[in-house]
Amino acid sequence: MRTYAREYNIVVQVDVRTFPAVVDFQVILDAVKVSPDEYADPPWETCDGLEHTRDNQGDISLPWDGSLEEYYHSIGAAKQVAKQLTARSMADRRQYLMGVYANGYEVWVVSCDFQGFGDSVGGVDDYAYASGEASREVALNVAAEMQAAGFEIKNLSDRCQLYKQNRRDLYSQRVHLFDCN
Repeated sequence: MRTYAREYNIVVQVDVRTFPAVVDFQVILDAVKVSPDEYADPPWETCDGLEHTRDNQGDISLPWDGSLEEYYHSIGAAKQVAKQLTARSMADRRQYLMGVYANGYEVWVVSCDFQGFGDSVGGVDDYAYASGEASREVALNVAAEMQAAGFEIKNLSDRCQLYKQNRRDLYSQRVHLFDCN
């Protein structure tokens, strides 16, 4: 429906759109898009812990991360275990950087525009995370914005399940933190 209103010497055209007041959360989740982030910088420019040098032969050197060693020690790891965990973490970082130099890097944008409500997050470097948890979070943010505007969102128990799953994952990570196998 289109309406017109005169305000002093101007005529204002207003397009009125109607939407159902009840929206299923799955419909919002289906509106989420994951696409390549064309404006992303290389990961070592924006991520802490990826500082490195690269020589002419392509060998990568990382500075020793004493703060990570201190962190492991502060949460209960013995000094030797903290050193081993730090060394493993740095080896993983070096392997990641070697892969980035060899294969390039991909960074993703997760966005949702649904009935005039929207949210997005960019700079996600893991497609599985972008298409999974980040997509759900963006959809949940859009759903919260819609609820604040007066919409009713059905099947929104996903937020509770996501919170519980994140807590289980965090607990699992802490339990297996000192497995050095």
